[in-house]
Amino acid sequence: MPVEYTLRSVTKDDMWVIFHWRNHPESKLNSFSSHSIDQTTHAVWFKNRITRISKEPFYILEQKIQVAVCRFDISPAWAKTFDVSILVNPNFQRKGIGKLTLRESCQVVFRRFPDWTIHAKVKIGNVASQRIFEANGFQIESENMEFALYSISPSL
Repeated sequence: MPVEYTLRSVTKDDMWVIFHWRNHPESKLNSFSSHSIDQTTHAVWFKNRITRISKEPFYILEQKIQVAVCRFDISPAWAKTFDVSILVNPNFQRKGIGKLTLRESCQVVFRRFPDWTIHAKVKIGNVASQRIFEANGFQIESENMEFALYSISPSL
């Protein structure tokens, strides 16, 4: 029997779960910001971020417990573009959860924002994330020594 997952908007109750995932050593390794974040900094950021959910979607995938988050931030560099970020519960990494979370989240975002594009910056050494984005139809727009910029729009 297939496992059923639910995608929902992040709430204040998810704050500390996301905090612990973010500070996990493997998560920090693949993040552009590899230092630990203290509780106060995270709490301020999180409370500010969830106030923007109506304009900048922030989803969590769960199956009895939270397994991954997918955040869409309005790009400061591009019009009608979101920058996407995925964070998977360390206990669920390498199980297809990132791919599923990205697919389900992008489908919802494109229904709500049909003429927007989604970008993802992925560290060059982060092969798992590169595969997740490519498996979901993202194309490389550009790359440098630090990261690859992936892109997808509803027309792709």
